[in-house]
Amino acid sequence: MSKRMTRPSVLLAAIFVAAFLAAGIVPMSPWPVAVVYADGCHPVNTTCTGNDPTKTSVLTVLHQDVNSSLVQPTSGEDWDIRAEWRTAAGCSNAFETAACRVTWNGTAWVLSNVNLTTHIVAISICNAGSCTSTGGTHGFAYKLYVDINDPAGAPTKNLHEVRYQTTSIDDGRTTTLTGLSTCTTLGSTVSPISQTVTQYDTPSDWGDQRCPYQCSTGGSTPSITITYQ
Repeated sequence: MSKRMTRPSVLLAAIFVAAFLAAGIVPMSPWPVAVVYADGCHPVNTTCTGNDPTKTSVLTVLHQDVNSSLVQPTSGEDWDIRAEWRTAAGCSNAFETAACRVTWNGTAWVLSNVNLTTHIVAISICNAGSCTSTGGTHGFAYKLYVDINDPAGAPTKNLHEVRYQTTSIDDGRTTTLTGLSTCTTLGSTVSPISQTVTQYDTPSDWGDQRCPYQCSTGGSTPSITITYQ
């Protein structure tokens, strides 16, 4: 049988609730409450001299097996390069994702399938590690450097971080350095431990050191090792 609260009971409950509120005690709702968290804000970055409207993100990529032998990729890997911008106040953000493929052509690293966005305006590559043997020239490391608008969008958002991720990595062949720039001919075939690797470029300030769009852009820049076995 259902029971209804009597009038005195209703009045007594109202008195308890009023007392809780007066004491700063708020009774919890018996139902789940959805809480929405805003992303953090990002202050305005240092402006480049000469009114350069872009900043440079850099990632160094090394190929190596579990025994520390260097690895030349049979072909290369596909990269998604996602930039994130955040407002200085209000804490709203925006993302854009560019893409490219990196391959070793026997003498140099090359880019293909480059897909830029509105505010990721250029992607380039340079050699960060190669050697020569009687079998030819072998590449095992490179740098990607990316030109990105900062600030961007409306309302104005400031460059916060850049995420590099690949989910497609080819097999490779090992080589061992025998001098500063010489190495053995290519050895056994090895496979990547994982097809997915991720790294973030999140400097404390996208300032003057990140202004020049070049391979030798300064500041603290991230690196990643693609590991084979």
